[in-house]
Amino acid sequence: MLPAIISATAVLCLMGACGGTPEASARLPQDRQDIAGTVEVGTTLPVPENRVILTLTGVDRPNVGNDLELDLATLQLMPSVQATVYEPFLRRDIRFGGVLLSELLSYAGVDPTSSMEVTGLDDHLIHFNLGQLDEHQVLVATDIDGRPLQIADGGPSRFIFLDPASGAGSNTDNWIWSLTDMTFETTNA
Repeated sequence: MLPAIISATAVLCLMGACGGTPEASARLPQDRQDIAGTVEVGTTLPVPENRVILTLTGVDRPNVGNDLELDLATLQLMPSVQATVYEPFLRRDIRFGGVLLSELLSYAGVDPTSSMEVTGLDDHLIHFNLGQLDEHQVLVATDIDGRPLQIADGGPSRFIFLDPASGAGSNTDNWIWSLTDMTFETTNA
């Protein structure tokens, strides 16, 4: 009986139950599910038929003029991730879904040495060098708890850090809400 109790305690601690606070118990995404996309990287993405929710400028694969304009339907063609993550503003675990930044950059044809300027609906602006981000841990979320992100939820798209306690995710200023634009510029080293 004692080995079973010790094993159960070890499993709970490994799952993050030890620590006492929601912040300590929710460092990494829970219930992560990766979903295949229906359009290949390198394919020119279609011109949006619905409301554009995100515009990428400074990309190699535009679909409207020099920009890559994305509506929700186009984003849903790409591989996606569903994961339960600790949301630092609401101070609880929430299930988010969307496209990893790494996937989005691949579709857009963005140089990995670029700098990125991200703008929200409220004109909140954040600058990143792509080298300072783990693009595989940044989710461009478009849904919350299985429904599309609304502006009231910080939508229609927002940055979610799948490992909120480390790297850029540990600074809540980087959790930009209501994304509208991402502008990329190649840095000359």
